[in-house]
Amino acid sequence: AAIQVMQSIPENAAVLVAFDYEPSRAGEMEAAATPLLDQLLLLKRSRFTLIATNETGSVLAERFISGPLAFHQQSGMQYTNLGYLPGGQLGIRAFAQNPSVTSPSDIFGQPAWASPTLQDVTALNQFTAMILITDNADAARVWIEQTQGLRGNIPFIVVSSAQAAPMIQPYYDSAQVTGIVPGLYGGAIFEQYNAGRPGTARNYWDAYSIGMLIAMAFVLGGGLWNLMLGLRERREDK
Repeated sequence: AAIQVMQSIPENAAVLVAFDYEPSRAGEMEAAATPLLDQLLLLKRSRFTLIATNETGSVLAERFISGPLAFHQQSGMQYTNLGYLPGGQLGIRAFAQNPSVTSPSDIFGQPAWASPTLQDVTALNQFTAMILITDNADAARVWIEQTQGLRGNIPFIVVSSAQAAPMIQPYYDSAQVTGIVPGLYGGAIFEQYNAGRPGTARNYWDAYSIGMLIAMAFVLGGGLWNLMLGLRERREDK
């Protein structure tokens, strides 16, 4: 479903991207989210507005732009980083009700809503789509519940860690979320549609799969070795 949502977004559209994950999970979350954001920039030339709901999120957002999306940054991509949104669920609710008042400036102190990135956007439901990148099911729940009724019918995609995805799935089943990208596996699926561009998620996933095969080989080898030793001991006892 997330792939269909991405394909349906028009060109040069304003997309809100929320960051809520810990620095220790940055590798997985970047690998999971990069294929989606990369395709939105490459195929749709989307205008990203970034916001964070944990203390390190605005730094992680800038790291994301200058790291996995560096090619687009060098090519002049349009984005605005609104920085950290304090207040937990109350802060998210306030932002959903009146984003330009709740987060008026970008991380450099400049008026954010006068920027070309946010042209014709003054309310949450005027974004073309919302994307939440999170490793925390509770954070996803808060974003879903506090923005419901205020984001209108715009698509809402959650890029989650593999561990959080099962707890977010019921929101997709009840149509409160339009699509889920579950960890490295979800990112690797997205990369199948990226016209052969190299992808971090697929590399991580392939390495993980190889590691699992090696582990299984060791387990099977150990089992066979124990079986052979057992048979040998029985022969010696006879």
